[in-house]
Amino acid sequence: MNSSELKVEEISKNFSGLKAVDNVSFSLQTGEILGLIGPNGSGKTTIINMVTGLMKPTSGRILVDDRDLTRNKRHHFAREGLARTFQTIRLFKKMTVFENVEVSGVSMGKNRKEAAQEAYRLLEMFELSDYADRESGSLDHGNQRRIEIARALALDPKFLFLDEPAAGLNEEESDALLDMLKDFPGQMNLGLLIVDHDMRLIMRLCSKLHVLDHGQTIAEGLPSEIRKNAQVMEAYFGSKVGV
Repeated sequence: MNSSELKVEEISKNFSGLKAVDNVSFSLQTGEILGLIGPNGSGKTTIINMVTGLMKPTSGRILVDDRDLTRNKRHHFAREGLARTFQTIRLFKKMTVFENVEVSGVSMGKNRKEAAQEAYRLLEMFELSDYADRESGSLDHGNQRRIEIARALALDPKFLFLDEPAAGLNEEESDALLDMLKDFPGQMNLGLLIVDHDMRLIMRLCSKLHVLDHGQTIAEGLPSEIRKNAQVMEAYFGSKVGV
């Protein structure tokens, strides 16, 4: 399988004089899982918005396999294999579970037969096949999260960005999500970036972490290294951490 690399080089974002993201750099390769963590308001979602083309950086560059996407339109980011989910679930709630996933494939230029085959495969992977003909809005929160991730994967991404995928899930649901996500990079040859406040999920799932505070990078490294970083403990975890 061919490998790809996403490079985020010194990106910043200003809002009316407020620097929400300040000179942040990181890289992500297919096969890796990167956790992007930090307190509320530290710039995590703003970074995902920039890296997926929803928002333009004030400065810096975003590259996939050394192709500069920074000033491209949003649909070019999707065509280059960058897909995401959102903090707030954004399903077509009156459409069926199957239709929600199928439409993503169609949007990428697949014919209906190809999109349907991929949708059924993803529903089986996410244990959603029994709900295929149900309206997505009728399912519980945990299953709606699964639909949203399946829908993003139907875009055939090289890199998938999950913005708080464990939000609203209980511990059992979070563990089930972990079991599903941990093998994706290897099975599907993609890079996975996760933003979440569920530190059990982050520490067990991610191969490396990038920590933000007030829009700036304060640490990066292995989960075992981040656990011991005093600056991270003070800025994000607090003095007592049980992860």
